[in-house]
Amino acid sequence: MTHSSAGPGDDGHDALFGLDALDPAPGAPGHGGTGAGRGPDDRPPFRESAAARRLLPVRTIYAEPAAASSARGRQILARFPDAELIEVDSHWRIPGLHGNEGNVERWVRVKGETLVLGERKTLATRPNGRSADWIAPGPSNGCAMACAYCYVPRRKGYANPVTVFTNIDAILAHLARHIARQGRKPEPNQCDDSAWVYDIGENGDCSVDALISDNTADLVRTFRGWPTAKASFATKFVNPDLLALDPRGRTRIRFSVMPAADSRLLDVRTSPVGDRIAAAADFLDAATRSTSTSPPWCCAPAGKKPGPRCSGSWTTSCPAGSNGRRPPR
Repeated sequence: MTHSSAGPGDDGHDALFGLDALDPAPGAPGHGGTGAGRGPDDRPPFRESAAARRLLPVRTIYAEPAAASSARGRQILARFPDAELIEVDSHWRIPGLHGNEGNVERWVRVKGETLVLGERKTLATRPNGRSADWIAPGPSNGCAMACAYCYVPRRKGYANPVTVFTNIDAILAHLARHIARQGRKPEPNQCDDSAWVYDIGENGDCSVDALISDNTADLVRTFRGWPTAKASFATKFVNPDLLALDPRGRTRIRFSVMPAADSRLLDVRTSPVGDRIAAAADFLDAATRSTSTSPPWCCAPAGKKPGPRCSGSWTTSCPAGSNGRRPPR
């Protein structure tokens, strides 16, 4: 399948249909959005729970001035009112954070106690073709979890906390132009039969991001108003607040799974694999397409017996015919 060219300068002049056909749905930025709001069954939001506070007991926030003064930045600062705010010129390679060799000994603690706020400077969407047709510019970089095989820290020095990009409106506007350029999908492929699929969380975890700000909610709600596209992201964290976002079938969550014993060793600070599998049916009921995905291959010592497969549990949670699809093996 041929992809239309696109890049940071994409202005939509050769769009097959106009941007007015892709207006964000109510709830997106500028349309009165209020984030996740109440949780499922009108319960208090999960992000206000003790479990969420244990994952993100934020004490320090490094912020670019423009990011801190933006509407999204002010929302995040209000969420963590007791955190120390440190102004920085750039979210990238902060000397006292990424350049502090001593932070290696505090790797996991830094992930929970530190946030970085910045503005995403490069807005580019590139082809993928595996689980998604396109890799979108993500709303964050880094993660509060600490998987042993994570590739994101490779250029970030001695620390890898969540960096939240506060210019979510610019990200959504870029996506609107890119989607308009593509027009309707000409033929089915392994990503989706009829919609262009955009991975919105390449270098982060959107389920965790939703504990920090409304970036994930804005993306999910905006994609539900785009008839030719779907959002997709992988996660190892079960956030029930996402059940209240009403994606209307336009968001696909890929729960990463592996044998539970291996996950306890490698997937540090994540939701247990059993919880991820058990949550899948709830997300299907909420019109969120749920699939399973496998993490990178991990080498075990010679003679170590491999753990049990996960597919049987997944099929029990999401039986054949759920949402019209059989869960992948």
